[in-house]
Amino acid sequence: MKHIPSYLRSRKALFGFIALGLFLLIQVIFFSTFRAQEDMPVKKQVIAKTLPPEFVKNVVIADQEMLQLTPEFEVAPKTIQLGALPEISDGQESRIIIIIDDVGMNLKYSQEAIDFDVPITLAFLPYAPKVKEFAAAALTNGHEAIIHMPMEPMDSSVNAGKKALKTSMSAETIEETMESELEGLEGFSGMNNHMGSKFTQDRKSLETVMAYLKEKGLFFIDSRTIGNSLAGTVAKEHGVPTLDRDIFLDHEESPEFVSNALLKLEKKAKEDGVAVAIGHPKKVTLDALKQWAPDAQKRGFKIVKAGDYLSSVKAEQHAGLE
Repeated sequence: MKHIPSYLRSRKALFGFIALGLFLLIQVIFFSTFRAQEDMPVKKQVIAKTLPPEFVKNVVIADQEMLQLTPEFEVAPKTIQLGALPEISDGQESRIIIIIDDVGMNLKYSQEAIDFDVPITLAFLPYAPKVKEFAAAALTNGHEAIIHMPMEPMDSSVNAGKKALKTSMSAETIEETMESELEGLEGFSGMNNHMGSKFTQDRKSLETVMAYLKEKGLFFIDSRTIGNSLAGTVAKEHGVPTLDRDIFLDHEESPEFVSNALLKLEKKAKEDGVAVAIGHPKKVTLDALKQWAPDAQKRGFKIVKAGDYLSSVKAEQHAGLE
């Protein structure tokens, strides 16, 4: 103790040094803690009020229930008033005529066409087996029966069928052939051509046919197996009610082709007020028609028989018979 200065030997000075040391220690601890807090990352919780996007205000829910989109915002249930659907849709009461050719040859599908529950026009080959029985059944079921008359094609190697009308025939032979083909057949209201790409270009032969149909009170549907057919023109000149085929339904035997053909048929009907389609007693065609017809009728299209349309005033204007 002899080396300690006298001013440090006093008790008062000793306590002073102790107090100063404690003070400095506290300061060091304080500043260390404060700095550590400043260096720590602070998690800030940002609460944003999210409003529904603008497009949500315009959404209509068909079953009259609105969705709770997120917990941030909810839309109260809202009642939607739905307007009544129009009675007539895109069909606008356009007329469609469905003709099934070659009826009577394939017994199964001919019967299926006869059993069709929408009135259509069935074109019977005159030499088909059971043609009389099938025609009678068709009329009983509300359909229309016409003669599918064989006529000469451009390709002479193609067999148009028994007793086909040919351009080489005289007028008397044409009349006799038609008379024999129609003998014993009852309830037939018209005729269309089976093949006939050559015959329907021959004015002289057509004049004989149309004179015969005029005398018998029958109409004529031009199947238009060739683009420059004169059949419709000659029919009008002889005062025979007539229409041209617009669409072949099954030129290719596939569901896709038939479906596309029906769409074209509807478009034609809406444009012109009436359209004529020709198909055949095939499974693909009949299946498509069974599915299409009820829907087409709901949308305003009127499926009518050729004779019914041709007896109307509108048809007379269309056929140029006024």
